[in-house]
Amino acid sequence: MATPPSNGPLAGEKYLDIPSQAIKIGQFLTSIAEHDDPAIQYLLFKWNVIDALFLWFIPYLRIPRLTFDQRARCAQILLFSLLNWVLFGNYSSSQSRPDLLILNIQFSTAKLNPQLLPFCLAMPPVGVFIPILLNNTRSLSLVQYSVSPLADRGPRDYVNITSRELGKMQSANLFAGQARLPGSRNEDDDEYDDEDIVEEGAQRQQTTVVGNPSRPLLTLEKTQSIVYIRVTRPGVIRLERVLDSTNSDVHISRRIRSDTTVVECPTARFEDDRLAKVQCAGAARDVHIDVRGTVPYVVENGIVISQGNEKTSYASATSTTKRSITVLGRSSASFWGCGTGTAKTVDLLHGKEGRVTVALNSSDPADGPWVVTLRFDPERRDKQSRKASSGWTKDFTIPQDRKSVNVPVSEPGEYTIVRIKGKTCPGEILSPETCLVVEQPKPSAEIGFKSLHECSSDIGVSASLITLKPEMSGSYTYTFTHISDKNYQKIPLAGTPTTTQHVHPLASASFVRTAKEGREVIINCEGRSVEISMDLRGTPPFNVELQLVGPKGSEIRTYSKLKNLRETVTVPILPDVDQYGGSFEVDLVSVGGANGCKRSLDIPGMNVVVKRIKPTVKFYGAGPEGKRELTTLENETARLPLRLTGDGPWNIAYRWSTHSGNPTSPEVGNAEWVRVTSANENLAVKQEGVYTLLEIHDSHCPGRVIPEASTYNVQWVPKPAGVFDLRAGSVTASGAIKRPPVCEGVEDHIDIELEGRPPFQVSYSYLGQLRGHERLRDQITFSSIQHTTRLQLKTSDPGAHEYHITHVGDAAYPLPPARLRSPPRRLSGTVLEQEVLGRPSAHFKTPGRVSYCLNEPFVPRPGSSDDGTIVLSGEPPFKVNFIIKNAVSSEARTETVEILRMSGKFSSQNIFSAPLDPTL
Repeated sequence: MATPPSNGPLAGEKYLDIPSQAIKIGQFLTSIAEHDDPAIQYLLFKWNVIDALFLWFIPYLRIPRLTFDQRARCAQILLFSLLNWVLFGNYSSSQSRPDLLILNIQFSTAKLNPQLLPFCLAMPPVGVFIPILLNNTRSLSLVQYSVSPLADRGPRDYVNITSRELGKMQSANLFAGQARLPGSRNEDDDEYDDEDIVEEGAQRQQTTVVGNPSRPLLTLEKTQSIVYIRVTRPGVIRLERVLDSTNSDVHISRRIRSDTTVVECPTARFEDDRLAKVQCAGAARDVHIDVRGTVPYVVENGIVISQGNEKTSYASATSTTKRSITVLGRSSASFWGCGTGTAKTVDLLHGKEGRVTVALNSSDPADGPWVVTLRFDPERRDKQSRKASSGWTKDFTIPQDRKSVNVPVSEPGEYTIVRIKGKTCPGEILSPETCLVVEQPKPSAEIGFKSLHECSSDIGVSASLITLKPEMSGSYTYTFTHISDKNYQKIPLAGTPTTTQHVHPLASASFVRTAKEGREVIINCEGRSVEISMDLRGTPPFNVELQLVGPKGSEIRTYSKLKNLRETVTVPILPDVDQYGGSFEVDLVSVGGANGCKRSLDIPGMNVVVKRIKPTVKFYGAGPEGKRELTTLENETARLPLRLTGDGPWNIAYRWSTHSGNPTSPEVGNAEWVRVTSANENLAVKQEGVYTLLEIHDSHCPGRVIPEASTYNVQWVPKPAGVFDLRAGSVTASGAIKRPPVCEGVEDHIDIELEGRPPFQVSYSYLGQLRGHERLRDQITFSSIQHTTRLQLKTSDPGAHEYHITHVGDAAYPLPPARLRSPPRRLSGTVLEQEVLGRPSAHFKTPGRVSYCLNEPFVPRPGSSDDGTIVLSGEPPFKVNFIIKNAVSSEARTETVEILRMSGKFSSQNIFSAPLDPTL
């Protein structure tokens, strides 16, 4: 067994490296063999002595791998003596000496991350432990690796790990509890001894390595062992150099993949300074999340809504990163006990103060107190009246423990709610938002006196039993034929009493009560007069006197020569009511007929209500800017808030047009009508576009549409979309992107540009045409929180590959289940095509050795032997590079041969000109 040298080789490495020293010893031994004596016995003796001296004194040079103890040297001398006896004894002759000497020396290897496990840094101070698979080596004196930034954006740094540091890393790996591969030390020693690994590997020939569950299990052989290096920063880790305990270089295996990527473990947190903890209901706010890791990201989120003692969860709410947000309900306010009609005004007495009340219809106690802004527009007066004061706009506060505020008023006019705002959130203004304050005049009366007299004319006849008094003038004959009492029925009267009379009854009149009104009220919406119908009785022509009684006085209107028994007369509206609206009463004072007799009447009059404030309709704009816009999901019902004045119910006409301005109903006659019953009704619509109010009618009068608030814009949230980066290749005539071909195993990716509201869900179909295999189909869905995500392309198998983005979902339009999805459309930029080229390979057909004599040309020999035949795979022609090396002289060169077929033989006319036995 070789013992480790204490002070290194006798000849330092600054003069000659260790492998070269071993080769020089071999050259020295072979050079002595060229000067031997032909005598067989002499040769046997000479070589036994030379070999014994040579083998005994070589360990004193302290060359690694050539330092042996005494027992090993004696065994070597005995073995070489036996070999000399075979070569120079009776079983050999001087002509049987070989021309070629072949030395087979086994070398050590190291492989970083043999299972290609993924690593991420959760705690940089602790780091991650990456395994190195060792073969044919006992212990290490140095491990050197490099760290380059991800995406090669920066310089490469080199890190050296000594044997002592390596030993501490094995102990730290055990303490950290990371899932590790067997073969590392179990003792927390300062010195790292790899012999324990070798012995453990020898005892466990079939030890299973527990790695990533998705990776195949790894089995350690007798000559294999594993050590771990600790990495504390993200980057691309590459093993650069490994030295064993003899300071000899260990060959680093770089097959398949030679580096390992260490990334930062994905983390997500809310940015506290970007989103206030108190928000208003209905407000759209972006939640900013600081996400760290490697794209593409997948973030799962959920919502828990707490209302009192109830909690409602939406989606996944098991995340450990939480953010609590208090959502305040929006307040709403309107006038209470007042409106815009004459029946809903506030009466103001002369010289006294009144009040209007603003009440909260809905409110969130946490948002109090509330500030209500009122605007006052004074009543316009004529020149003879006193001059009204100017208008004003003031703020009034509703305390947190109250639901209304009383505003004192001392002047008539119109009071309007301009704004309602809580401590945090703006509120909504409901109808009635305007209150009319009317100053009532002091009472007055005009009293007159006139004499009463009876008309001297026959007005009827009186019998002993009854009185007959016809209402119409004419000649009447009264005949009595039968009589009945309690006991007898229809007893004929003797003599049949009869009388004839010419009657002239007094005139009479009454108002016609129409079924449409249903009450003794006439509504006037516009114009300076109203029409009133009367039923007249008596002998025409008639003369009728009407008294008009208003707030500030009364007047008598006479209508003469009325010839019909039902007449309609035009009654003017009193001036003091006509200007601002109000009500007055029309009474029947007297009526006279053809006989000139005037009769006083005392019957209920008619009440005339004059409306000078027309009903109105407008769209309500929410928010401080009053925007009349709404964004909703496609095909969802949008509710547009209306604000109406007047007496309900209302009939409203509106028109819908597209955003391009082309109306579907260009005329009012083709407009759509809707009937509403609330002054704060919502107009339900389902189309995207612009909605325009055209007309309004309340229960009595036609109204007007407020022009500046007559339109409402409804927009649909755009559906998410995703396309491949058009710069990733050439675009074909069909709209597909042709990605440049890549070689098999070369990593390639492409960016996908996404539009919508993150997080996104992207579903794409994959179609692979593999060489010699059937077509592979797969439907894959992944998530991303960024508008640009990266898709790793499949390059492990050669052939044609096609990727088709079929569906894209986002926060507004999540992906439905696969069975409910619409058939995908082949749009421009949604299809990617790429050809993966298979890598060519080459190997000798037979693994046997080929023997050639010194200075013999290295050309194929005649015959059908497969020696030296190279088997190739790929697309010819091939260019094959060969390294030809003389292991004795360390001379090497590279030759390139072009082969046009799938197999061939390598030939070279001149290998080496040195007259030594080459080891090739």
